[in-house]
Amino acid sequence: MKKGLKYLFASVALSLSLGAVGVAGASVLANKEVETVEAVADTPIYLDLGTTNWGSKGANIYVHYWGGDTASSWPGVALSRNDFGLYTAKVDATSTGLKFHVGENWGGDCETGDLTFNSSKMLWKLTSQASPCTASSSAYSEKTIYVLDKNNNRLQVNHYVHAFGGSYQTTWPGISMAVESGRIYKATIPSTVTTVIFHNNEGNQTADLSIDGVCSVLESDWNGSKWVSLEAAKFIDNYMHFNDVSTETGGTTANCASYYSAAKTAYNALSSNAVRKEVLGVTDVQARLSNWATANHDSLDTSSGAPLAAINIPSIINVENNGLPLTIVMAVLLISGAAVGGFFFVRRRKEQ
Repeated sequence: MKKGLKYLFASVALSLSLGAVGVAGASVLANKEVETVEAVADTPIYLDLGTTNWGSKGANIYVHYWGGDTASSWPGVALSRNDFGLYTAKVDATSTGLKFHVGENWGGDCETGDLTFNSSKMLWKLTSQASPCTASSSAYSEKTIYVLDKNNNRLQVNHYVHAFGGSYQTTWPGISMAVESGRIYKATIPSTVTTVIFHNNEGNQTADLSIDGVCSVLESDWNGSKWVSLEAAKFIDNYMHFNDVSTETGGTTANCASYYSAAKTAYNALSSNAVRKEVLGVTDVQARLSNWATANHDSLDTSSGAPLAAINIPSIINVENNGLPLTIVMAVLLISGAAVGGFFFVRRRKEQ
């Protein structure tokens, strides 16, 4: 048998053996019982004390829930008071029943009857303190709002939002906002809130700003009032804090090309022209993008919010670009020389 065929047959045999081992291993794994643990789906609930005095005398307020995948052990889960005066805790979303009550240190027994739980009814309000206490439920939703501070360093400035105008509101100074990314801050508020004030609790603040129910980000220097989408705000936050091209040495392409390339890629990756129009609606951002584009022999279409254009031919052939004309001349000379040389070579062959 030839050596090549011998190696071929050996390779095939080895592959078949390994395949058999793999099948056997897969069979063993298939027959092995694997224990799985399902995560408990919890959901927040909120309690409005109404006119009752449950919140007095240092009362501990609890919710006990049952009937779903998990149940709490008595006395249940302690509720905590949030920035809007509501008491909140998380319960198993599959629960069918719950009961609110206060701890023994309140100085008297008070609890609701057994309440039917539906995860779509997350807000409960006490309507009577007579024993048993009664409560009614209603739908409740929250949303996250954001503010982009384009002028201050996030490590040096405290950010607060005072929210009001709905069923529930904060007391001044309001909610201390958490960092979402870079200079973007966020806070969660009831969806019924209609007005907010952003401030640093040191005297700098915005005017009363209306939430329009669609936009949730304010591009602000603590005096602004322009709402933009989170996607637009993140672009501004991530790419519009580089040095302006006008402050670069000589304003040359070499000094801003790397910044512009990253910004252009991110701008063109924005999900829609509507978002690009939002970005261009911020005056200083539009000016900076336009300056960068010009310095890089590019163009910015501010009327349509279209993607930043590719470098065009007239811009490439530029008096500032000394290398390109020389390259074109050399290429023409080489092509001409090759054509002439080829002509004489063919002619000489024919003469022979």
